Amino acid sequence: MRYVLDLRRFNPNVIKNTYPLPIPQDQFDRLHGARWFISLDAVQEFLQRMLDAKSRLKMAFTTPDGKFCMNRLPFGFRNSPGEFQNMMDDILGTLREIVTDGGSHFAHGEFPLWLKSKGIKHIIVMPNSPQSMGIVERQNKTIKTFIKKCINKEYNKWDSLLPLAVRAHNFHVNEGTNYSPYFLFHGREPLTRLDLITPVLIPHEMNSPEEQAQKVQKATEKAVVLTTQQQKHRDAIFNAKRKEHIYLQGDLVKLKAQDPHQLGPKWLGPYEIVK
Repeated sequence: MRYVLDLRRFNPNVIKNTYPLPIPQDQFDRLHGARWFISLDAVQEFLQRMLDAKSRLKMAFTTPDGKFCMNRLPFGFRNSPGEFQNMMDDILGTLREIVTDGGSHFAHGEFPLWLKSKGIKHIIVMPNSPQSMGIVERQNKTIKTFIKKCINKEYNKWDSLLPLAVRAHNFHVNEGTNYSPYFLFHGREPLTRLDLITPVLIPHEMNSPEEQAQKVQKATEKAVVLTTQQQKHRDAIFNAKRKEHIYLQGDLVKLKAQDPHQLGPKWLGPYEIVK
């Protein structure tokens, strides 16, 4: 159940937000001739913006069940569209930097020119390096493992399980950070269907926007420290078991392919060491 508030008498007394809003016709003109589109359903994200503690009292309303105050930015408020557009621009705005390998499709052609026009810093690393394939690839591996366990030999339906796999991954507390990815992004734990049908034993903490931002910042900094410690611990375990190999002239060796095809060989050779 959702209450609909009539804010027509309240809105004229509010200082208008001057954040620029896109003109719908201009957006449609930009899409003219395009063949591929993406749809973002943000209906549940509209009520994510926390209201300041002093502003909540001004959002009081009366119902047959009593008097209540809005804790989050509601529909119908004069500044809701501008504030929502500001939030979406922060999330979907231009990247500050991008990390890729030195492939021709990244280093030449229109791509580097587009990055330069947008002021995006381009960081080029070696293929298969930890900077380009480290933490992200490990998370992708976790999602792939989840799908493999649930796919039940219907391999052509893997995409139907992808949203469930990503949701389970985002809601699960990570062993290295002690937080779930959802918490590090929103600053609170997610609500599941079970939370909606059972009584709330512990009330959810309501913070001001500034307090919520500080909470997310502290959690992110702690997660970075814990992740770094975990990486060093794993490196120490790996290096303790690693043995140094001594190669001599005339030995035959194989080289690992830099960019192996999924069905191609992962190793090249053998080659003879000449010096």
